[in-house]
Amino acid sequence: MKETLQEMYLLNTEHYLKLGPYEAFLDRGFLYFLVPVDLEMRDIENIDQSAHFMHDYHVKYVALPKKNIQDSIVTEIQDYNFLLLETKAEPKPADKNISLGTELAYFHYVGKLFQREPGRFNRIGMWKKLWENRIDRLEQHWYQILHTHPVERFDLWFIESFPYYLGLAENAIQYLVDTEIDAQPGNFDAGCFTTERFTRYSWGQDYQYKIPTEWIFDHPVRDLSEWVRHEYFFHEESFQQTIYHLMNDYEQVMPLSAFAWRLLYARLLFPVHYFMTVEDYYMRQDDEEKYSHEERLLYMLEDAEDYEDFLRHFFGSIRLSPAQYQIPRVDWL
Repeated sequence: MKETLQEMYLLNTEHYLKLGPYEAFLDRGFLYFLVPVDLEMRDIENIDQSAHFMHDYHVKYVALPKKNIQDSIVTEIQDYNFLLLETKAEPKPADKNISLGTELAYFHYVGKLFQREPGRFNRIGMWKKLWENRIDRLEQHWYQILHTHPVERFDLWFIESFPYYLGLAENAIQYLVDTEIDAQPGNFDAGCFTTERFTRYSWGQDYQYKIPTEWIFDHPVRDLSEWVRHEYFFHEESFQQTIYHLMNDYEQVMPLSAFAWRLLYARLLFPVHYFMTVEDYYMRQDDEEKYSHEERLLYMLEDAEDYEDFLRHFFGSIRLSPAQYQIPRVDWL
C-alpha cells in the first residue's frame, strides 16, 4: 500500500500514524489520511466540493481530497477505492484560543451556505423514520434472543432492559412529533454539515483536522446533542461545566431557536447510546471487544436513574429557562 501511495502521489509515507480509525502519515508539514470510500462518483464529488467550499470560507483544518498523478481524487488499492485527504499538520495545543463551541457554531454557519443537493447524506426531517426503523430491528432481535432461553449475561441484560429503553425511545419519538407540530422552525433551523456522532475528539486529539467523509447534512443540534451525550457518559468528572461552556460559547455565535432546543432535547431523550452498544455487541467477533461492550452496557444499566435525573435537570444545568422557550416538561421524568 505504501508503495502505491508513493507512486500515485509522489509522497514519502514513512512517517506513519494511526489517528482514530484512519491510516495516516506526515510528509513535509502536511498530514495525510487514507480513507476508504464505497460510494458512487457523484457522492464522492459531493464530498470533494463540500470540503473545498468549507475550506474556501476559512473553516480551519479541513482535510481536502488530493489528486493523484492521474488527476483523479480516487485511487484504487487492492481492489478498494480510497481518497487521500490532505491538511496542514497542526498539533492540537493544550489550551486552544478558540473554544469548541465557537468553532462548531462557525462550522454550522458556513455549512448552511452550501447550496448543492446533499443527496444520500441528507438526514433533515428523517429522525422519526430512522428511529422507528432502529427500534423495529432491535425489537425483532430481542424476540429472537428471548426465545432461545439464553444464559450469557449480555443476552440476559438485553432481555431484561430492552422494554425500558423501548419506552424511552417511544417517548422520544412522541416528543419529536409534538415539537414538529407545535413549534415553528426559524432561521437557525436550516440544515448544515454535521457528523453522525460529534464528540470532543471528532476534530482530532493529537492533531487538528476535519474529515469531510464523516459529514452528513442535518439539523445543527445533532452535533450539540451527541456531544452532550458523549460528555455525560465519558467525562463524568467535568461534564456539567463543559456542557454549560460549550452551549454558552455556541450561542454567542448562533443562538438556538425554541424549535432547536426542543429537537436537541428529543435527541437526548432517545437512548441511542443503548441501541449502539447492543447493536455493536452482536456484530463483534472478538472476545475482548465483546467484553468491552458488556462493561459499557452494565454501566448504562446501573446509571439509568442518574441519566433520567440528568435529563430532568438538563435545562437548569445550562441555566436556561424552559418557560422562556415554551419547552414542555416530560411527565414521566
